[in-house]
Amino acid sequence: MEADSHTEQPTDANPAQDMSHTGRRFRLLAFYVGVPLVIGTYGALNNWELLSNVGYAWTLGFYAGHALIPWWITCASTSLTMWILRAVKPPPYVLMAIGTVLSSFIVLPYTNWLTSISGAEWQSSHLTNQVAPMFSPEFWRYIARATIVWFAINFTFDRFLGLPRYRYVIPRGYEFRERPTGNPDADEKKSDDLSGRPLPVFAERVPARLSPDDILAIKAEQHYIRVFTPDREYMVLYRFSDAVRELDPSLGLQVHRSYWVSKAAIDMVRPSAKKFSIRLSTGATIPVSTPYHGVVKEFARANQIPIR
Repeated sequence: MEADSHTEQPTDANPAQDMSHTGRRFRLLAFYVGVPLVIGTYGALNNWELLSNVGYAWTLGFYAGHALIPWWITCASTSLTMWILRAVKPPPYVLMAIGTVLSSFIVLPYTNWLTSISGAEWQSSHLTNQVAPMFSPEFWRYIARATIVWFAINFTFDRFLGLPRYRYVIPRGYEFRERPTGNPDADEKKSDDLSGRPLPVFAERVPARLSPDDILAIKAEQHYIRVFTPDREYMVLYRFSDAVRELDPSLGLQVHRSYWVSKAAIDMVRPSAKKFSIRLSTGATIPVSTPYHGVVKEFARANQIPIR
């Protein structure tokens, strides 16, 4: 049985929503700051030679520099990889592996520099012995260790803490999104974009803030719909027919019994006899079923969209 797509909204603000907002902010802080600080503290407490030479404060500071900057560089490198490969949409472990390797070519020179200047200052600590030349065996061991740690931390936050960082498709219920407050005027403002177009009801269930223009396509998948946006895809428990009815007809058209596409997102039409399809601006390919061939071709010609 399909779930009812229309649910009654609460009339009073729910304190649990504020708790959810706070919880998500705490998880973000834990991921971007807490985790690298824990890693740095672990490294500091295991370097007894450095602790005995320069004390706890300097040792913790040294390892914080060794952990925070590399962690942030790896985050940025993986996010950049995710953006570059958005048309291919590889699985998260591929993104994280590529991101880790790329970041290592920045991180290792940085950590070598930090180790060298600290070793020169604290000569009795023998830190200079920890410098790992590029492409040395220690360099590859560093990449292997960093990749394992990066996988483990992201897996934990993704599967157990509800904070996926490097997924193209976000399953329903993974991230919290602010719900209506119980104030009709405020909720109406949040549900419309600057052009005055209403936000479809199903978009309120997406764990991200969307405007109608962010919805590039939707696809029916059993009792769910997959919502395509410029950056990610989201799975929402919803009836496809209800979602199509909620969308502004001027923004898009249904091209298949299981697909609706935004007109503005259509980049090319491929009218092959065997596989008629549409290519979106993100690179995604949407099939077009036979009853919609004429409509799609007419729209493409009228709007000078390439047909080839």
